[in-house]
Amino acid sequence: KEAEILAGRPYSVLYFHSNVTLGAKPQVGFFKSLNAALGDVHSQLIKQIYIVHPSPILRTWILSFQVRVNPDLFKKVVFVNKVEHLPRHGIQINTASAIMQDMPKHVLEYEKTLSIK
Repeated sequence: KEAEILAGRPYSVLYFHSNVTLGAKPQVGFFKSLNAALGDVHSQLIKQIYIVHPSPILRTWILSFQVRVNPDLFKKVVFVNKVEHLPRHGIQINTASAIMQDMPKHVLEYEKTLSIK
């Protein structure tokens, strides 16, 4: 629904995969349905898709599906290991930023565990 508001303007997607447990491998049909739901307009307007805290299995799934679904869209995927690395990609984060204010607590808690390691 919110994507409709952005229609006509380029935007980036920020996805936090923190502490997500993945079950069985999703079918190609899932990614094709997601791609179809986005439509050509949104697929073209997406500048980047940032995936923060990607698990090895998520990386593998995305790489394996990119050729079979929409290579142009999947080329826009950028893996970011830590929230603190987002500024390297031009995404400004600070305590006052909308990103930090809207970020789920479990993401910040997961980030703290990464700092300890």
